[in-house]
Amino acid sequence: NSVLSSRGEIKIIPNKRKKGSAYYSGYEAEFKMEYEIINDSEHKTEAFFNFPRSYGQALTENFNITENGQNISRSLRFAAANVTWSRFMNPGEKIKISISYSFRGVEYFYYQIPQPREIRDFVFKATVMNMTESELNYPEGCLTPKKITQLEGGKGLVLEWTLDRAVTTAGMGLKLPQPEQPGEKVTRVLKNSPYALMMLVVSISLIFIIMGYNIDFLRIALLSASYTILFVIMASVSDFFIGFWGSLVLGAAAALFLTYLLYRKHEDKLVRNLVLAISGFFTLIYPLSGLLTDYQESFNGIVTIVIMGFLFFVSLYSRMKQKPE
Repeated sequence: NSVLSSRGEIKIIPNKRKKGSAYYSGYEAEFKMEYEIINDSEHKTEAFFNFPRSYGQALTENFNITENGQNISRSLRFAAANVTWSRFMNPGEKIKISISYSFRGVEYFYYQIPQPREIRDFVFKATVMNMTESELNYPEGCLTPKKITQLEGGKGLVLEWTLDRAVTTAGMGLKLPQPEQPGEKVTRVLKNSPYALMMLVVSISLIFIIMGYNIDFLRIALLSASYTILFVIMASVSDFFIGFWGSLVLGAAAALFLTYLLYRKHEDKLVRNLVLAISGFFTLIYPLSGLLTDYQESFNGIVTIVIMGFLFFVSLYSRMKQKPE
């Protein structure tokens, strides 16, 4: 119980990095820790200090340790997992140890007191730039902060942990938001394309049956191919400068134009308009459901209900329109 108090702070500046074609949530950090140490024995004692280093930390810069404001770099011994030094302390002597350095990391920051001991008068603050509270997340097994404050102007967050007379080896830290990968939106849209194609073909086939027309299987096959053009174009050109929205507009325009050519001469204007309306929904609106990462299944269920209701009213209209013999 030589550590009377601890004061720590870290400033984290997110710095998205690219490796190959993928992006990673990197960051740059400045870390500082101050300890008040006492020799609580009645004898002059040789004290050994052991400061753990981050496991696997590739680069640490501007490393500095002081005792009562005096630099002790000549006494330090660096190893892969820690920094050690020693000195003699008189009975009841108190010293202040200050440790500071900067480093880079990826995805998360995690601070831990690895050895079980009584933690007294402990305060740790983490300032995270360019982050909102809705983006905040924590590593597994991490203590949540007792206080969260937003920086002025919404430029970041300050997380504060306080402990006193506590014993824990749980850590303190946070996870950075994962950057969106190139093509991620298009991938989510493509993942749901089989469902969209099935609903489109079934809906239009039922419209023809309800309205009393035979199904032209060749035209239905060509309709399927026309609709698939949307996803082929999105998969092929979205990584270029036009991006997700440009590929969506280009693919939708091509799909709707081909659908219009297939049914422009159909004898029943109402059927023609219904086919174009259904095709327009699944071409222009439905692909956007791929952006609803947490509600995709719910959206599909709502679409199914709406299509069923729509077909019911089309059937009711068709029956009311028929004249009794």
